[in-house]
Amino acid sequence: QDEWLLDLRWAASARTRIDANIARIERRHERVALRDFDATNVQARVDWEPGARTLLRWTVGSDTASYQTDNASLARTDRWALLAQWAITPRLSLQAQTGEARRRYLRPPPGANPDPRRDRTRESSLGLTWGFADNASADLRWLHNRRHSTDASARYRSNGVQLGLSARF
Repeated sequence: QDEWLLDLRWAASARTRIDANIARIERRHERVALRDFDATNVQARVDWEPGARTLLRWTVGSDTASYQTDNASLARTDRWALLAQWAITPRLSLQAQTGEARRRYLRPPPGANPDPRRDRTRESSLGLTWGFADNASADLRWLHNRRHSTDASARYRSNGVQLGLSARF
């Protein structure tokens, strides 16, 4: 597999930064030509800091990846996300995030019908991060995911709580 990547970063203003990347993928499988594909994946992110303690981030992207079933060889996913972060104190921050991913399944094997399945997954989270030391933090996050699909067996809804500890060296 060969990949070419172009990363772009632009400080649009003192409070706004724009990042983008474009990846070109050329995948060749030695034994199964059906798994070969060429794709261009893109992602863009805009960070805006309206105040010293607030960050708003908007991310959008589209990618193609290998996905092997009886009816598809590739999956194409288009997604977006919006994050809001507020530093309550220098060591405590609140984050809220929401986003959506839409996936379709492409390129059926020879003789197979195209996969009609389409998925839409919504994700939301609300979390607190506490930096209890200069190089360590604790995270508490509530997560909600829901997938709508044309395939009833692929639909789901989940809620969860995540607790994490991080250390930086």
